[in-house]
Formats: sequence, C-alpha cells, structure tokens
Amino acid sequence: MKIAIIAALGLSVTGLNAAPYYVGETLTQKNNVTLNFQDTLVKDTGTETGESANIAAFQLRGAYNATANIPVTFNVPFYMAGENLSGTSRSALGNIGLGLGWTKSMPTSDREMTWGYSTMLNAWMPTSRKVEGGSVAASNFAIDAYKYYSKTTSIVPTIGLWLTADMITLKGNFGYGYSYNNDAEDKSSNSFTGQVAASWHATNNMHVNLEYNALAADSNFRGSLPKLVHQISPSISGTMDKFMGSAFVNVPLDSESRDITTIAFGANVGYMF
Repeated sequence: MKIAIIAALGLSVTGLNAAPYYVGETLTQKNNVTLNFQDTLVKDTGTETGESANIAAFQLRGAYNATANIPVTFNVPFYMAGENLSGTSRSALGNIGLGLGWTKSMPTSDREMTWGYSTMLNAWMPTSRKVEGGSVAASNFAIDAYKYYSKTTSIVPTIGLWLTADMITLKGNFGYGYSYNNDAEDKSSNSFTGQVAASWHATNNMHVNLEYNALAADSNFRGSLPKLVHQISPSISGTMDKFMGSAFVNVPLDSESRDITTIAFGANVGYMF
C-alpha cells in the first residue's frame, strides 16, 4: 500500500475573508460542488507487475448547509488504474460517502479572532468492488483509505477545532473509523485519523496552508503499511466570485509509503452557491 503526502498548491480565489480549503478535511464550507483530480505515480516496487504505474483518481464532492450549523456532505470517488498496477487496466467507482455534521463559530469578546468547533459523522458505502481499489487506497492512505478500499463499509465520526485571526487560521481534526469488509477473514477493523493545519491569509481571498494528515490502523485494514501512515500537506487556497480551485502535490513521509509512490499531484475546481 502507499501513502502520499500532500503539498497542495490551491489556486482559488474566494471573496472577502474566504475560508481555507484543505486537501484533507475542511471543517467549514459554503454550499458547493467540487471536482477533484489526483494523479499518482507508483514505483515498480509498489505494483504487482514489477513495472511503474499510474493511478488517476477523481472525486465529485460537495456540501450543503441545511442550516447555519448543520452541513450535509457527499463524495463520489472514481479511479482509473493503468495496466502495470495489477496486470489489468481498470476504471471503477470508489466508496460513495455521505456526511452529516454540526458546526459552531464564535467570535472573541474583542472581535479580533473567531474560534469554533465541528463534529461530523461520515459513512462510506462499499461501492468499490474491484481488487485494484486496495492499491488505490494505499497510494494516498492517510486521506483516501476509506474512499477506495474495496468491499469495505466505514463509519467515521470526527471532531475538530479551529481559530481564525486577521492573518492566520489554525485547526485540528481527529476521528475514529470502524470498517467492515465482508470478504475478509477478520471482517472488522479500527483506525484513527488526525489532521492539524495552519493557514496564512496572504490576501483576503487567497491562503497559503500547511497540513499534516495521518491515519493509524490495525493490521486488518492497513495491510503491509506501518501502524501510522502520515503525510505533510502544504497548499494555497481561495475563491473568485462563486468559483474555487486548487492544485496540489503529494509526497509520502514514512519509508514504506516512499517505497511505493514517487509523487502525486492534482487539482480542485468548484462552484459555490
């Protein structure tokens, strides 16, 4: 399996005081529909054929705020894996995700800073049915494990905190994942996710972000990967009018992941309403 670390170069420009948009979990979002593309280069040591391979992954995702405090999210992932990955060229659906949350934002008494918290309950349906889904999940395991792992249902509650001042935003987000694979000998598995991030508000509508994403899982779920898979994620984000976009690069931190992948890069383009 493989992990990627994300150096995100997001090109988005959102109106005044736009919120940062992260490669990992974004705690507060306007109503939006976003298309994500990510291309991962897999080393010959990370394929079944012994030759280097390419994985192109897409996500159609979005958020709708049913009320000011209740976001509803969706994620429809899809991937195309080259023949060198497993011996068969494959295009397939990942695990469809749905989320329901509660967010609360509060200014400090002097109004110079705003802090808040977020809780989310994410469910990933077992719609990834092809064996290549495991390799796709491993290629960016810290952020993509639940999205692509084949024949696996995952329930992932998370809780996050953030603090925003004039020039900087800080945030942390942590969760627990329970996954069930009906085809596995040991069907149930447990995992823990973590993300910390800092954002510099370069302008009112563009941010430079640095993320650290990690996932710790039992052997049933992570396979040959280490107990802790992690990545660092620099990024730039923002929006322009009702549009947002980003570009990013992924680089793995742990040695096992670096043995599998060389680099991953991609982009996000979205519309806010």
